[in-house]
Amino acid sequence: MIASNRSAKFPRLGFYLFWAALLTALKPAVTADKASKPAVIWLFPAPVQIPTETAAELRRPNAVEIDDDGNIYLADTGNNRLLKLDRNLQIIAKTSGWGSERDLLNTPLDITIDSGLNLFAADYLNGRIVRFDGNLNFLWEVKINLLHDAWDYPLSLALSSWGELFILEESAGNVIQLHPAANTASVFGGFKPGQANLTGAKRLTISDDGKLYIANPEDKSVITYDRYGNFLRNVELNLPVQSLDSEGGFLWLAGSDQLACLRGGDFIEIKFIESGVCPTEIVDIAANMGILTVLTAESPFLLVYRLSRSPSRVVW
Repeated sequence: MIASNRSAKFPRLGFYLFWAALLTALKPAVTADKASKPAVIWLFPAPVQIPTETAAELRRPNAVEIDDDGNIYLADTGNNRLLKLDRNLQIIAKTSGWGSERDLLNTPLDITIDSGLNLFAADYLNGRIVRFDGNLNFLWEVKINLLHDAWDYPLSLALSSWGELFILEESAGNVIQLHPAANTASVFGGFKPGQANLTGAKRLTISDDGKLYIANPEDKSVITYDRYGNFLRNVELNLPVQSLDSEGGFLWLAGSDQLACLRGGDFIEIKFIESGVCPTEIVDIAANMGILTVLTAESPFLLVYRLSRSPSRVVW
């Protein structure tokens, strides 16, 4: 009996010793992971700007995107057109202008692009989403009222890694999830009491892991859903977020004269090399491949920054 009792105790002791050793081994890894998060992100300005004659033509540009090759796309909203600019900010493609068919637009408010260089535009007053190729050739359109039983006006849109298109519409504050491959759509969000209320929402973006972030500048919050339409949380910020973008695990937020960056729920300090100050009258932002583009309401309209974890000079 004594031998039996001892044999029963030793496995339990071994169990505790095993977990103690495992936790000890994991502790440095956890510490290292926290240390790997940058405490500061440095922004280095690019030595380029939109040509004066191009800037003079722009009217109320409202959205910006950047592709993997560094080309930049603008929604030149007041001129009812889209522009494609190369790395030197020279125009290399554009749509035709005002109208309601094919590549003709009426107040395009937002754009998003996928890795295959398909660009989607929220054609606000035409109540539709328009798809273009990377050179802004028209591919197809879909009317929002065919996806949802109402005449809706698209405010913002984002494309997931799974090919789903999320559209924020104005009339009822819904998010329409479009599955282009399956030609189906679903709806969630809307105007309702509680933290999931999308009243006043203006912009949305989606992370690589499928979290949908929706900016509400009226109550200075960012509302989060998963890609299935389940509400996750409402984060109140001391920032009226006008625009936001998610890239590489970082969530970039912009107010009219403020930039902020979150990673894993923690704020990361942002420092500007040379100018030392944040741009003002920010309209939209886009991040990709270590580059942040900032669209402003006034000339020079577009500011481009290389992101770095070190204050050492970045070579463009």
